[in-house]
Formats: sequence, structure tokens, C-alpha cells
Amino acid sequence: CDKWLPFDKYGADHRGWYEDTRSPNGYQLCYTAHGNKDQFNQMVDACLVTLEDAIRTYPQIENITLTQLDAPTCCECETCSAVVRKDGSISATIIRFINALDNKFREKHPDSKLNILFFAYQASLAAPSTPVEEDPTLKCNEHVFPIIAPINANYTRSFYDEVNEQYANNFTSWSKYCSRFCAWIYECNYKHYMYPYNSYQSMVDTYKFLKQYNTAIMYNEGQRYNTAIPCFGRFKDYIDSKLNVNVNVRFSDLKRTYFDNYYGDAGVYMEQLYNEMTSWTEYVEQTYMSDPGYLYEDIDASEEYWPKPMMEHYLDLCDKAYEAIAPLRIKDVAKYNVFYEHINIESMFPRYVLCDLYAYLYDVQTIRDLRLTFKKDCQELGIQEYCEVHTFYPVGEQGWMSEKFTEWGIN
Repeated sequence: CDKWLPFDKYGADHRGWYEDTRSPNGYQLCYTAHGNKDQFNQMVDACLVTLEDAIRTYPQIENITLTQLDAPTCCECETCSAVVRKDGSISATIIRFINALDNKFREKHPDSKLNILFFAYQASLAAPSTPVEEDPTLKCNEHVFPIIAPINANYTRSFYDEVNEQYANNFTSWSKYCSRFCAWIYECNYKHYMYPYNSYQSMVDTYKFLKQYNTAIMYNEGQRYNTAIPCFGRFKDYIDSKLNVNVNVRFSDLKRTYFDNYYGDAGVYMEQLYNEMTSWTEYVEQTYMSDPGYLYEDIDASEEYWPKPMMEHYLDLCDKAYEAIAPLRIKDVAKYNVFYEHINIESMFPRYVLCDLYAYLYDVQTIRDLRLTFKKDCQELGIQEYCEVHTFYPVGEQGWMSEKFTEWGIN
């Protein structure tokens, strides 16, 4: 929303377009303009200008988003609070505003098929509770629908699982207020990128669940700046790509095809690594975690979670995988290099654990060599972050892998 109505541009003359108190990432919009109808109409008109500028610049676009900032609050002015008390959710204010914008846009562009999307996220995640039969203004226009993003769901379990019942019910509720929606789901631990997040198999049933509610667009958010994703991140990419075409594929078939082809003759060892890693990760979550599957859980917190002999065993499996593809160094060096990289990506997780949690068990030169080799591979593979940058730490201190290297004394 700060790209549509930047506070620096409009805030001085239109303070009522924004919440009273600044959110962590800026000012959220007040979608009622604090109850001032003239300001509400001017706000819609200003958004229409932004919308028309966008379609002139990008005439090929089919969808455009007007979303709230990534913050846990929405406007809490008296007008918005009254709407929440009456209609059950702040999302009611957003629906009415986006519908008003869409109505004005259709008056000028009656043949346009452009869709306008908005976030149902954090404070606005819940659908309204007032039935559309009682208040038709809560029904999204034909070309208006929400991006439903349940960030607190457990993605190691599907939406059919009872642990996610409230989030499954949320999709059911929204289906009464719109003919379709976009689902924004998640596939990693944002506090610990280098550790496993066991959502591989659950993705299949989650996609099936969302398909039945006429989901128009699926987005499964992973890591932002890491080109290579340890802990079989590319397997998740493969699953995503297949499920976006057909939600009825079987996980066992996806797994078989992936490991047989992505690692060549090394597939048997990499599949063993995957099986052992995911089984152990589930054990760790169910045994030690107070909120297993939470996207920000401290899954790296203890050596008890990730025993050193286990990490060394994972690396032994990688070594066997390298041996299995060794003949390709003579027969087909290009293919060898591809498979080598695929295996090397999966060595990064156990190597990171050894370099970070177990450094004190090595002599100075050995740990330095291990860390320097790890750093070199990070740079070649494009691994730039070890957590979502600056979300959990003061700006300028931690999050980038380069800052971890400084902590290790190798930068």
C-alpha cells in the first residue's frame, strides 16, 4: 500500500488515509478514511490514478495487488473499530474499499479483465462474519479477491489435519465472500534457513485442499535470496511445479521420479539422506518443540537436536553419492558437474551444523579450513542468508551469511 499511497506524498494533506499509529514497517492505510466520505472518495480516486498508471506501463498484466504492509496490525481508529465490532473483521473495510476502487475502474474500463487482489493476512486474515445476504457490500466484486496468507499455520501438516483446523475454516469462511482467492502459504523456517522444515509431503494434501475452494493462484513462499536451498529445497520446488499442474499426483511418485533423475546414480544415497533427515526432524519437533511446525521455531537451539555423529553420517552419505557419480568424470564431465552440485547443496546443512554448533571440538586450523571451504561453496552456490535478513536481529548485525562469516572470523 505504500507504493499506491506513499505517506511522504499524501500524509500531510490526507492524514485520515492512514492509521493513527505507525506500524513497524510504515503506516497502514485506513480503508474507511476515518469515516470521512469525502476523504474516502479522494483516497479511491488517488488509487485509481496509480492503477491506471500501472496498466499503461504494464498493459499485459492480469492481476494487480493492493496489499497491507507486512505488519501485525491494521487501522484501529473508531470507525474501523466499529466495523470490526459489527462485521467481525477489519477485512470488511478492505473489501468495501477495493470494491469501490474496482467500480470506478470498471466505469472507465468496462472491458478490462484485470483482477485487483488484497491481503487477508495477520490482523485481516479472518473473513467478515456478517452474512452477505444481510450486507451485499461485503461480497467481493467479480474481479476482486483476497490473497489469504495464514502465516501462523503449521505447514508440516496439511490443512486437513486437525492442528490446522482454524486455518482450514478460514478458507471456508472466505469462500462465502468471494468467488475465488489466491493462497499464500509457506515452506521454510524463516529463523533458520540452513535447517530442515519438513513440509514436503504435507504440500500435496494442502494443494488438494485449496483446489477444492477454487483457488485461482497458488504461491508457496520459500527463501528470498538463496539461489540454492539446502535441506532438499529444490525437491520442494519440484513438488510445487507438479502440484500447480495437477493436485492429484501421488507424493510417492513425485519422490521416486525426483531422486531417480535429479541425482543420477547417486539417487539411492540422497534418498536415504532425505528419509533419515526428515524422520529425525519430525522426531525433534514432536519431542522438543512447544509449537512444532511453527515458521519461526528455534530448531537449531541445541546440540541434542543435531548430534555430531548424525551430521557426520549425513556427510558420509554425500561421499557415497559422489563416489556413485565418479565414472561420469570421464564419460560426461558436464553431467558430472551438474550432479556434483546437486549433492553438494545437500552437504551444506550438516557442514553448517558442524561449523556453527561444534566448532569448539576442532583445533583452530581445522575449523578454519572447514569454514573457509563452506564459505567458498556458499559463494559458488548462491547461499546468501542463514535467516530472513534483519527480521530477528538489529539492522546491520545478522542475517546475511557474510555476517555469519564475520562471526566465525573468516570474513
